[in-house]
Amino acid sequence: MEYKIESNIPIPPIQRKPKNSALFNALSSLKVGQSFVIPIPEDGTTEVHKVRNKLNYTKLHLPKSFSFTTREIDLGIRVWRTQ
Repeated sequence: MEYKIESNIPIPPIQRKPKNSALFNALSSLKVGQSFVIPIPEDGTTEVHKVRNKLNYTKLHLPKSFSFTTREIDLGIRVWRTQ
């Protein structure tokens, strides 16, 4: 396979999801010591990874002073604000 080399092709802007997602709103409104559960189906092993990835991405848009920890529980993933 050969590739065609091109010049002067503009790079499109990154398309990010809006910050008004339910997860962003929940994380940004948590006070230190509060937590919430993100439900995961019992057979949803891949869902756990997707949720953790989404959490990490969403945290990038919050102030650096916000700190969270997560644990898998029977109902899904519990998220606590620690700072």
